[in-house]
Amino acid sequence: MRAPDLRTLLVMLVATGAGLCAALMVRSCSSRQPVHVLLLDSPPATPVSAEAQIAGAVVRPGVYPIAAGERLDGLIAAAGGLSANADSGRINLAQRVYDGQRIDVPALNAGADDRGTATDAARVRINHASREELLTLPGVTVSQAAAIQNSVRAHGSILSSDELVSRRLASPVQAQQLASLVDWAP
Repeated sequence: MRAPDLRTLLVMLVATGAGLCAALMVRSCSSRQPVHVLLLDSPPATPVSAEAQIAGAVVRPGVYPIAAGERLDGLIAAAGGLSANADSGRINLAQRVYDGQRIDVPALNAGADDRGTATDAARVRINHASREELLTLPGVTVSQAAAIQNSVRAHGSILSSDELVSRRLASPVQAQQLASLVDWAP
């Protein structure tokens, strides 16, 4: 029998080494502990901050963060409380405050004549008002001011608080609050 040549020996050696490596890998894989996968919950969603503006007869008018469902008394407290000339009888401290809302706390006798009604000079001309003027009205939001302006442009002048409600621009309660503060002239 003829002796294997060097090339054949080298092929046999490489094949034997590869087989041995494969056997060791199979053996080590089968003796390993199972892999544990740890699934983490996604981080909690960052709450969107809500803010409301308070102006008028408060100690520190400005924009303050509010919590969901917060009431006007909490916003007033954040603004340092009512000023000495605040007309607290004309505000509802239990009113809910929402994101983007502007609250104007009235002062005693501000913009009123001898009968206690708002004077024409203090009224907002709703059919000609700028967004900023509309935002001075109690409870009117930025989006609501834009809706009022768009409604006047698209459907003509708003002539009464009832029309604010029928055009779905204000709730009946808010429309009643605005009735004496608005000049309804076309």
